Amino acid sequence: MATDEMEMSPTPSRATSQTLDSLFHLRPTYSNDSTEHDRRALPQVPNQGITISTENGDALASTEDFSEALPEDRLTPIALPEGYDELNARPLVLENWVLGIILSFNFLSLAAVVTTICRAGKDGQYRTTYGDIRYIVRYVPSIVGTVSQLSSRAVFFAYARIDPYLSMADSKDGRVRRHTTGDRSVGTPYLPSGAYPEHPFRVGRYLRFGAIMSQFVASFLTAFKSGFLSSTALLNGEYVVTVHPTLGLTLIGIYVVNMAVMLWILWALSSSITGLKWDPVTIADQLALFHATNVLDDFEELEHQPEKLAFKILQKREYRIGYWIRGADEANIVYGIGRATAGTVKQDERNITAVRERGIRRRIPLHRGARSDQVLETSCSGTLHVAFCRCRQAYHSSKYPHAHNPVYARWAILFWGAFVYFALGFYAYGFWKRVDDHDFSIKNRLYIHHPDNTAPQPGVDTNATAVAGQFWIDVGSLRSGAAHDLIIYVLLFRALPVYIASFFAVGFMGNVDLGVRFSQPFANMFKKEASAEDTILLNYVWGIPGAVTIEALKRKHLKVAWFSFLNLFNAYFPILVSGLFTITNTGPRIVFHVDDVSFYLCFVFVVIYSVSLPFAWPRRKRLLPRYCYSIADTLSLCYASSLMQNTALNISARNVTQRHLESRLFLQEEKLGMGMFTGRDGNRHFGFDHCYRRNQRDENVSHVRHASRKLWRYEVGHDPLEEDLEHT
Repeated sequence: MATDEMEMSPTPSRATSQTLDSLFHLRPTYSNDSTEHDRRALPQVPNQGITISTENGDALASTEDFSEALPEDRLTPIALPEGYDELNARPLVLENWVLGIILSFNFLSLAAVVTTICRAGKDGQYRTTYGDIRYIVRYVPSIVGTVSQLSSRAVFFAYARIDPYLSMADSKDGRVRRHTTGDRSVGTPYLPSGAYPEHPFRVGRYLRFGAIMSQFVASFLTAFKSGFLSSTALLNGEYVVTVHPTLGLTLIGIYVVNMAVMLWILWALSSSITGLKWDPVTIADQLALFHATNVLDDFEELEHQPEKLAFKILQKREYRIGYWIRGADEANIVYGIGRATAGTVKQDERNITAVRERGIRRRIPLHRGARSDQVLETSCSGTLHVAFCRCRQAYHSSKYPHAHNPVYARWAILFWGAFVYFALGFYAYGFWKRVDDHDFSIKNRLYIHHPDNTAPQPGVDTNATAVAGQFWIDVGSLRSGAAHDLIIYVLLFRALPVYIASFFAVGFMGNVDLGVRFSQPFANMFKKEASAEDTILLNYVWGIPGAVTIEALKRKHLKVAWFSFLNLFNAYFPILVSGLFTITNTGPRIVFHVDDVSFYLCFVFVVIYSVSLPFAWPRRKRLLPRYCYSIADTLSLCYASSLMQNTALNISARNVTQRHLESRLFLQEEKLGMGMFTGRDGNRHFGFDHCYRRNQRDENVSHVRHASRKLWRYEVGHDPLEEDLEHT
């Protein structure tokens, strides 16, 4: 032997023992005066021919006892065991009776459009002396369209987040379904629901693709509803209500598509199960599904390749959700998302941690169930690695982890900010010109180019018409009469502004609210300790509107409170825009009459948005290493943490409920933090974990460190275990 210290002895030296202990710790200390670790949680590695060798290659017999095996990994899928809960929970909005109400509302709206068109007569007009008809025509269709749009959006959002579990669940008749791939399940984007709309089609999730397309089509409902009817006051005190059949036919098509997709969802949910004990609305709910799992190592590649989408990395991995038998004991029934594997440690281990002390190198396989078809390590170089490679080098991303904002991109704030501040300038100009007191008009270009066509006389019979069935012919040939071309101006000056307002207020501002809610648990863990109640148990993302605002105010999460409160009123903005002015065709000119109430209310909204948008810009504490589109993206932040071994996350027992999970985590009073920590594999990771561990001296020692830019550069440039070994 090279030195006396490396001679074999029946009892290992204290230094060697401590070094080997440091390899297995789950919650290490980062303090300078203590490197003891909690042996009670140390996993044991089976003896697979592991040796200790010196730098010159001399083999040494292991001085540690590795005969005690790890808990058996083998998972055997089984059908619903007798006495266990059925796995068919779903969000409230996807319950049959709720879907029935939404479908009924859409059917009645469709019937109203058809009836209005059919009873309008050949000229497509109604005449009435009812004075308030102008307000009904101006606002009611937009309100109905907005309700239809929001209800459809809620259904499609709920289905988007439940679809990954549907793809992994067994069939409803109790047969155990074969595993599904990661690009159809844990890696599929669902936050926001329209992310990567082409992906579901590529992987064969056609219902999900149909829901995304239907959601896009439904976004036009408010805009087209706002232009479906128009009213004009005559000199004799009557009002002419004009029906625009082209927009009516478009609305019929949208409602038919919407209802067809909802019926498809209703049928799909009735003929299958979700695989869930309850609706997973919190981070803890999702983590609990992986507590008894054997697939956590899959998410390592997501941490190493933060710019690569999860469904591309996991497209060849397979997953199933349901009940399993762990090991050979048929009584050991577990529940969660896993993979049927043999659970053995292969000799060609793909990930090895090197622990160096006095020239001793020990190789320990950390990941079990390696695939035989994995690429060779020669396919990787430096920090670029092929997914699920067998490289024997420790590696991780050199990119600073606080990089991406969840749900919405920062450039979108700049893009929509330009629109908002332009609108603010437009309103300022309107105040200066007092457009709320005076009408304004533009030239009727079609009338000027076709003066031979019949037109109403200004001041005698100001009209607003659209002859049924003539729109496509008239517009295509540009032979439209001046009295019949208002539809073009309705589309340009009413439907288009309403669509932009709806896309901004309901779409983008809704995503801002969703992103702020999603990032709040991580913001709470930034640079400070936070309880489980303030982090992984927060039900902000899918909480009930209004209730989230109240809960956020109680917890002093002011950003969540403000944007969730604002989101309650976002839908009113496009409705007010639809009634901003009435459009009248007088022949030579198109006259716009501004409604002062709508004008001032829209101005208030624009001012609020102009003040709120700067606060939507995410601060560093809300930024994450990846865009968190999927379940896998969230798991990439904690797959190697000691939190995943917390027994409070075990929901395999029969009759366990969400309340049990929440109560156990709450009563533990564990503190969680976001930053750098040493994982169960001995490598350093960025994510969230328990802030403290108790060492052998029963002392609380720090486990998570804030990842400042300076610290991150230092960590990337050093071996993950060098600092620990220096203090051993």
